Amino acid sequence: MNSFLRHPGPKSSFRNDTTKVNIISSSAPSSKGLSSSLSSSASSTKSSLLSELNHYASVTSSQTANYYQAYKHRSFSSSSYDNNQNNWFAQFNTKLKVVNDIYIIDSVELLNEFFQFYYHKRVNYSASNSRNLFPYLHGLENYEQRRFYLEDGSSNDLNEKIGKLNINNVIFVKTDEANEIPNLINSINIEELKVDGIYQGLNQLQHVTYTNLPVDCRNFKNQIKLFASLSHFMVYNYSNNSSSSFATILKTISPDKFIYSIEIPDWWCYLDGCYFEDGSDDLKIYNNGFLGSDYKPYNLNHPLKYLNYEQNLIWRLYTMKWICNNRVGVGNSHEYDAMSKKGFKLFIHCADNHSLPAMNQIQLIWHDYISGNNNLSEYHLDLPSSNFFQLDGFSNTEMMIVLNVLKFIERISRVNKVFVYCHDGYSATSILIIAVTQLLSKKSLEESIILLNQQGIKLFYNNFNLEFLSVLENFIDFLSNFLIQEFPTIIPITSLNLYAINQQYLNCPTNKPSYDWFTPKFSDNNFPSRISSNIYLGSVDHASSATVINSLEINDIISIGELPTWWILLNKLIIFDFEEELNIFPNVIKITPIYSFGKSHLYEVDMTEISIPFQYRKLIPKVKSFIYLHNFNDDGKDSLLNLLIDAPTFIQDKVLLGNSSSLNSKKSLIHCKIGVSRSATILIASLMKKFRLSLLQAYMAIRVLRFNFIIQPNLKLFYDLYMFQNYLGVLDQDRNMKKWNFEFICNEIHKLNLHHYG
Repeated sequence: MNSFLRHPGPKSSFRNDTTKVNIISSSAPSSKGLSSSLSSSASSTKSSLLSELNHYASVTSSQTANYYQAYKHRSFSSSSYDNNQNNWFAQFNTKLKVVNDIYIIDSVELLNEFFQFYYHKRVNYSASNSRNLFPYLHGLENYEQRRFYLEDGSSNDLNEKIGKLNINNVIFVKTDEANEIPNLINSINIEELKVDGIYQGLNQLQHVTYTNLPVDCRNFKNQIKLFASLSHFMVYNYSNNSSSSFATILKTISPDKFIYSIEIPDWWCYLDGCYFEDGSDDLKIYNNGFLGSDYKPYNLNHPLKYLNYEQNLIWRLYTMKWICNNRVGVGNSHEYDAMSKKGFKLFIHCADNHSLPAMNQIQLIWHDYISGNNNLSEYHLDLPSSNFFQLDGFSNTEMMIVLNVLKFIERISRVNKVFVYCHDGYSATSILIIAVTQLLSKKSLEESIILLNQQGIKLFYNNFNLEFLSVLENFIDFLSNFLIQEFPTIIPITSLNLYAINQQYLNCPTNKPSYDWFTPKFSDNNFPSRISSNIYLGSVDHASSATVINSLEINDIISIGELPTWWILLNKLIIFDFEEELNIFPNVIKITPIYSFGKSHLYEVDMTEISIPFQYRKLIPKVKSFIYLHNFNDDGKDSLLNLLIDAPTFIQDKVLLGNSSSLNSKKSLIHCKIGVSRSATILIASLMKKFRLSLLQAYMAIRVLRFNFIIQPNLKLFYDLYMFQNYLGVLDQDRNMKKWNFEFICNEIHKLNLHHYG
């Protein structure tokens, strides 16, 4: 137990001038060999990026309307999609030599014809594929998985459906170890196709294991193998050797699909750079219509490409912001060099591997600062990350060090600037900046957290941190009211009776407003994630909290599959039509759907047209609109494609936040149960449509903005987003954007998640 929460002995004064306080200790590969067009592609892409972004950002409303007309054409023509592609492959194959059922591509013209068609000419949107590929892509080798996704547990019908399915997907297989030249995109090593160490058919419908594994609707890791049994293959190498033996192996794995082999000397010299994994489009992950166009990423050279994206986006999005009337700046570690030239006097670096500074170090800094000879001095302190600040095991000495650090920050900030930073710009510094805000702004713990969120400051803390901060709050108040004036510099460790101070505040608590947030009943007490200046992504708990809704001045709430708890309080006045059977109150207003698809129904409630009693209205006084999507589940079965594509534009704008007013005026909170799947999918689709972003661009942006949660739409919703990308044609607007197959995007996301979760 902490000594400042435990009675130290018979003395009860605030100060122990003679008695020592009882202390408890705490515990990009080279492009060599490619044609000049390939090597220049990356540099020309980077040099023209700003002009391209300006071009796309300035698309007029009439041009946008033309885009949408093209989208509708895609939808209407998708019925002939399969036949057109099948015909193309059949005609193309007649031009090729065939050896042992392997199609040999032996001319540059034929090679370019194939790549032109596959990446630029074929329509890659198919609503039928979206329906037919599931539940197969969830993986059905697990008995529980089959029982959930197949009504009778039998795969007979699905076997027949998958057997007839021809999606004309192509996976490229590299058969040598050469690494001087970038791989073709959508490439694997042939070893990745082994099952239990041998090459065999990959169709998981042929067997089932009776395991107790739970149902998994986020089977991202197995997508390459699941797609492999449905895909054509093209084998290649950079050694100018024949790949026919490898092609024969692939034929045994997938006997009913086409196997192509590139048999052209130095063939890679004749292909455009957009087909190679050379990183030439990486800049567009960070610079686009949503994020802006001025970021130069750091070259991390990490083997996980998406981890490089993620880390650079963190540094791009969580840059320095001012708090406490521009007296304290909060930022990331890459900003340190720049900040040292902008008049900052005190630098505080927070990191997991740091400990609290020793008292003598703080004393030396104080002595130098008040000496009068510090005009050229900069002061540096290292502090532990937010995870360190928990009551369990926190000693009196450590609490005194924290108070002295806060006291020094207060003194410096009177005439100089303070820069607090950590690796990502928020996670390790959150507890410190909350405490600093309490001290410098003279606000309570809750008021400080609310103020920082209103200012758009990213925070992350847990319930243990809040417990610590609630005790520290008393000491900060005592520091502000008494200690700053009483002690010119450092506060000696033995000068205070922390237990008595804390007990005094417990006996005479400060009057505070009532909050329905900041309590242990919530597993997450952070505020919803700020996606833009007026759009927030969160959970049903956020939508149910009057504290959260009113603090952020939310006007519109969009609920995906989950109802806020305050809706139940209104059941005497207003109900949805599906609640009618349970209604026992007369003269209630019944709300009917404004749009329906499948078994899901979309409702809209204009809160300004309903006479709501004050005791209810005061809970959410600023909410003007409530949108609710009923019976839409995060189970890997429900699809959003109908809403994304077939719904009228005015309906889509209500949910996708697609019109200008939604993005620039009223504040909106969109949520599902936790805010990582269904509502995240809606926001990803919103960015894709509004800003013409690819799935990867939008996904990575929302992923980083939602941290520290890892957003993960279920596989069905993620495939919906992939189809929506193809329907919108966002990759067709820029030839230099890499066109990744769905299964490869999934595989990279799986590896990224594995990096975080292990």
